[in-house]
Amino acid sequence: MQTGRDKLTFLQRLRTREAAPTWALRTAFFFVIAYVAIWILSVTIVATLRGEINGQISADSYLLTLGLSSLVAATSVIVWARRRFAEQWFAAYKLVAVRGGSFVLTLLIGLGAAWALDLFGGTVQIKRLLEIPTVYNGLLEVISVTWVIGAISVLLIQPIAETLIFSGMLYPATTARTGDNIPAIIGTALVYMLVNVFLAVQQDMWFVVVQPVLMMLFIVGVRAYTKSTLLAIVARIGFGLFIILVAIIRPAIG
Repeated sequence: MQTGRDKLTFLQRLRTREAAPTWALRTAFFFVIAYVAIWILSVTIVATLRGEINGQISADSYLLTLGLSSLVAATSVIVWARRRFAEQWFAAYKLVAVRGGSFVLTLLIGLGAAWALDLFGGTVQIKRLLEIPTVYNGLLEVISVTWVIGAISVLLIQPIAETLIFSGMLYPATTARTGDNIPAIIGTALVYMLVNVFLAVQQDMWFVVVQPVLMMLFIVGVRAYTKSTLLAIVARIGFGLFIILVAIIRPAIG
C-alpha cells in the first residue's frame, strides 16, 4: 500500500519541510568557522612536528592533517550535541535509521555520483579522467602507516566530520531561516566551497571550486530528500571510496 510520502515526486520530496532544529544558524556557522580554525591549527602542528613549518606541506603531512583535523572537528560536534541533547543527540542530528533507507544503495549512488563528476570533468577537459587531487598523492605511494591513516581519514573520518557540520547542522538551520529547502541546499554547498577555497593548498579550479560545490549539492540533496544525515554520511563515504579506488588503480593504468 502506497502512502502519501511514497507518491510524492522527486522535487516535492526534496522540498518537503521537516521540523526546525533547536540550534540557531549562528551556532551552525560557529562550527563551520571552528572547522576552519581546527584545520589551520592541525596544519601548524603537523608541519612543525615534521619540520615543514617554513616550506610547502608534503602529501603525507596533508593526509595526517586531514585525519587530525577531521577527528577533532567530528569529536567537537558530537561532544556539543551530547551535552545539549543527552541521549537524544542521534535523533537531533537525524542520525537514526530511516524507513526504506538502504545503506548499500546509498553508498553505490554516492560512488556513482563521484564517478559521474570525474567523467564530467574529463569530458569538458577540466581534468584528466580518474584523477585525484594532488593533496591526496600520498595515497599513490606504497602502503604504510601514513597511507592507512590517510585512507581511513578520506573514507570515514572526513565524511563524518564534514557531513555532520554542513548537512547535519548548517543545512537544517539554513532551511529554518529561508523557509525553503532548495536555497538552503545551494547556500550550504556555496559555504562549503568557500571553506575549500580558503583552505586550499593547491591551485586547481576543478578540485578547489567546481568539484566541492557539485559534490556538496549532491550530499545535501541526499540529506534533504531522505531527511537523514546518516544516509548523507553514507553518500559522502561513496566519494571517499572513489578516491581510494582511483589511488589504488591509478598507478596500474599510468
